[in-house]
Amino acid sequence: MLKSAFDSSLYAPLILGSAPLLGLLVDAVVQMIICRMVWRLGHLRVQFISMSIGLGVTMGLLILLFRYFGISLPSSLDYFTLYVFSYTFWAFCLFNLINSSIGSLRVRMIREYLKCYPTPLSTQKLCQTYSAKDMVRVRLERLMTGEQIESNHGRYFSRQRLVSYIGTLFSFLQRLLLKEKYRDGR
Repeated sequence: MLKSAFDSSLYAPLILGSAPLLGLLVDAVVQMIICRMVWRLGHLRVQFISMSIGLGVTMGLLILLFRYFGISLPSSLDYFTLYVFSYTFWAFCLFNLINSSIGSLRVRMIREYLKCYPTPLSTQKLCQTYSAKDMVRVRLERLMTGEQIESNHGRYFSRQRLVSYIGTLFSFLQRLLLKEKYRDGR
């Protein structure tokens, strides 16, 4: 009886469209659980783990729903691609939302201003709160906690070759597109 209620071709895309939304919900819930239980992982690693689990849930639901509705292989590949891209789009939006709220200095400064409202916040207090040395130290600690860099004799090195390649690529693109030389004289 349940199957006959959803056999209409009108409802199939709507039900299939719920798979990316459920995957995104799993992504957010897993991320909250991991952040509460495993504090040592960096926030980027947590986001990639939760995003992968959400993608797995989305793909699993889609496969089950394809079988349930009896969708042919060519159509299922089209739907699969559409809904997986849909999930990755929404997961990317969630990823950027979380990163902008975690890392944006402007957001933190606005919060400071709002805490002091209606009394204006002094520049001296703001500079004391956000000293450049402290921000660099905290950022380096966060990168080391996330195991993205390591310290060796007072120098920092990337722990992952991919990060080094990406940095080299961006440096090359900067020189190519902006015609700027490296700042350290290389």
